[in-house]
Amino acid sequence: MIQNTSIGDQTTPKTVKSVKEIVSEMKKCFDLDRYEEYLSSVDDVLTQVTSDETRASLLWRKVRCLRELHKFEKAEETALQALTVPVRIGSTNHRKITSQLAYLYADWASFHAGNPDEEKKYEDRFLEWVDYCFKNGNERKYFLYNHMGDIMCRRGNYEEALKAYNQAIRIDKKDYWAYRGLANVNFKMQNFGESIKYYDLAIKALEEEYNSKLISDVIQLRFQADIGKMKESRKTALDLLSATNKENQVLLVCIEEVQTTKTAEEEEKVTTSYQKETVHSFFRIF
Repeated sequence: MIQNTSIGDQTTPKTVKSVKEIVSEMKKCFDLDRYEEYLSSVDDVLTQVTSDETRASLLWRKVRCLRELHKFEKAEETALQALTVPVRIGSTNHRKITSQLAYLYADWASFHAGNPDEEKKYEDRFLEWVDYCFKNGNERKYFLYNHMGDIMCRRGNYEEALKAYNQAIRIDKKDYWAYRGLANVNFKMQNFGESIKYYDLAIKALEEEYNSKLISDVIQLRFQADIGKMKESRKTALDLLSATNKENQVLLVCIEEVQTTKTAEEEEKVTTSYQKETVHSFFRIF
């Protein structure tokens, strides 16, 4: 669309971008994690959008931006608004909106770590929405299984946590989050050998992801911090495994010593008993 703008005695054309062009530029901001830029323009564009699918797409991205910025109340409000857009249940945009709502409650729960009541409240909301997601076509969203694994791990339900993380890996075999989760659960279960194995897989997967894509400085720092933490946890698991192995070796030695002593005592008893019986028999004969 061309609009004429007068400057003195001259008339110059000014290009007015279409909604489609604006939305395309906004999506680029979103993909580059420039969340504030996306949010600053999304509301103005929404007033011009007539397509329900485009409106739903913009809103779920808005929820994601607000989540990343830890603006949870606004993110919840936006997600519930997005659910009122008349798109087909089970459609791509509907699945994205409902999964964002589930992710939102998982993040909100983590934000309240240390406050058991608030943490549990948002964990329960996540579990309600993840169940809805699985029933409406989101059973391939491996992040949902990862969040479920984290919650089950925090609640001490290790078997369910392992199931959730393994399901995430079945969907994406390069999912470092799931490997890290398996490492953490095995650590808590004192399966230190298994824990080390999964930390190695998690570190490898994250390093490959870190080196294979163009990511923002913020994400780079996050990846580096995650790798550092996992390496520290791996070292702790290795130290504990070594200590456990030493304790087991000492225990085995003690058991062997006890068994050796017990055997010697039993042999001595048998010998003494035999000697007494021999003497007794000797005197009985005479």
